[in-house]
Amino acid sequence: MASRKATIVVDAGLATAYNSVPQSRQKAARKAMQLVLSNALRQEEKQERSKKQIRQSLKIRSAWLSKKESELMTRINRGLTPDNQVRYLELREKRENETLTSKEEYELSQIIESLEDIWADRLEALLKLARLRKMTPQQLMNQLQIEPYSNGQ
Repeated sequence: MASRKATIVVDAGLATAYNSVPQSRQKAARKAMQLVLSNALRQEEKQERSKKQIRQSLKIRSAWLSKKESELMTRINRGLTPDNQVRYLELREKRENETLTSKEEYELSQIIESLEDIWADRLEALLKLARLRKMTPQQLMNQLQIEPYSNGQ
C-alpha cells in the first residue's frame, strides 16, 4: 500500500498540550493518530469498493433486460400509490367493521376497480414476459419470486 500524507488542522489548545508532553508520549500520540487515520482510510476505501460493486451490479442487471423486458417488468411491479394503498386498507377495515359510509363505499369501489385494472395489466405483462422468455407463467413467477395471489392474504 502506498503511503499517503495528509495535513490535519488541530485546535491550538490541543497543539499546545501535545507540545508540552514528553517526546515519548508525543510519539505514542502520533502512532494513535496514524492508526485512527489508517482505519478511516481503509473504511473509506471499503465504501468506495462497495459503491463501485453496486454500480457494476446495476450495469450488469440493466444489460440483462432488453427494453421490452424492462417495460414488462415495470408493469408487473406496478401497484397502487402508497396513499391509495393506505386508504384502501383503511376502507377495507371500515367495511369489515361495518362502519363504511356510502361515500366511502363508492371510494372503495373506485380503488378496487383500479386494483383490478392493475392486476389485469400485471397478468398480461407476466404472460407476455413468460412467452418472450420461452417459459411457463408459473416458472416465471417462481423465477421472480412472485407468490400466487390469495384473497386471504
